[in-house]
Amino acid sequence: MKAANNTTTTITLDGITFSIKQSDDPEILEQIKALDDKYIGIHYALTMEQLIAIAHKDGLLVALHQNKLAGYSLILFEPIDKQHSFASDEALLYGTTVKKEFRHIGLGSALAGLQEIKAKNKGIKKLRLTVRPENAAAVLMRLKNNFQINGFDSNYFGDESPRFVMEKNIVESLEKPAKPVNHRASLVLTPDHKPSQTTLTMLAMAFSVGMKVYAYYPESDQAIRLLLG
Repeated sequence: MKAANNTTTTITLDGITFSIKQSDDPEILEQIKALDDKYIGIHYALTMEQLIAIAHKDGLLVALHQNKLAGYSLILFEPIDKQHSFASDEALLYGTTVKKEFRHIGLGSALAGLQEIKAKNKGIKKLRLTVRPENAAAVLMRLKNNFQINGFDSNYFGDESPRFVMEKNIVESLEKPAKPVNHRASLVLTPDHKPSQTTLTMLAMAFSVGMKVYAYYPESDQAIRLLLG
């Protein structure tokens, strides 16, 4: 397998300095697996075999502070199992996780931004990702970075686990849609609060009849309202 690129990027956020680099170091991978199990694995577990495969396919970026793991970001440039399929000019952002003590300073956005630069350099035209509806902070971060909600799947992983499907064209910059005067439905998302079954059903029905998310705006620092039309 190909060894990870050793290029390191240094960034400073809120007075804290991080080193960002690719890594396939076994100790770092074990730390990433433990962090993923803590925050992501309860929803959809990442195996060590998948993590190693992503690392060796240029898909893993790690953020280190004082040589200790602060966060990581995963991107798939090609499928790693039968669960995923996408075009050769697309990439799937597979998750970005930051340790609790380094959140709310922009580290997650910085990692995702560096993954986008890497994708552009590889000739990728579109980024895709899925987000749990209750993960309002992640949805808002992606919307602010010009991703659009282009779909909703109430059973994305085959385990009745709903996901928004979000996409971004990285060849031509997409402007955020203006807030429409008229809309047919709206939905408020709040952090770590699973939408009711009624809300999930409404979302599934809305997307099944061709409704789209035309705009969003913050209700507060975290909660957001999506407008469907």
